[in-house]
Amino acid sequence: MSAEVNRLRLAVQQAKQEIQAMLEKSALHLTENDRKIFDAHRLFLSDPDLISQTEGRIKGEHINAEAAWSSVVAEAVVSYCKLQSLFDPLQPAVIKAIKLSIDGARSEKIEIGMCGSMAANELAAPLLLGLGLDEFSMNSCDIPMFKSCCANLHHGDCEAFGTRSTTA
Repeated sequence: MSAEVNRLRLAVQQAKQEIQAMLEKSALHLTENDRKIFDAHRLFLSDPDLISQTEGRIKGEHINAEAAWSSVVAEAVVSYCKLQSLFDPLQPAVIKAIKLSIDGARSEKIEIGMCGSMAANELAAPLLLGLGLDEFSMNSCDIPMFKSCCANLHHGDCEAFGTRSTTA
């Protein structure tokens, strides 16, 4: 095994340990959603395909670990972005799944939220409010548009919209 592959493995292990240390150090100040971000980073570093592709790039192209990792991660990001275009957040099956999640949380008296592009989608906001979503998390630059959209909504109209959307 090449020294460069060993460097990669060591760096990945060290990154995992650093993430764990940061999580433990700030655990008292983190929300559950904040903790999930750390979990996502650890999962990414534990992805066997990502590691395997990086090692293959090191061996096959004779490049250093940093260059191999950067190129493999960049390709993964492009792939993830392509997948996003295949996802229609307003597709009826997705809406029904969201409604089931909200109803399940309600039955257990648990607040439920959504983060990401769907939470920031001004077309989805009336529907998500009508379905009973408690919290919306989004990029800070999306907040003004979201607030503007929600300011003109009426709760009863949103509930009726949510009901119609899941009973059709």
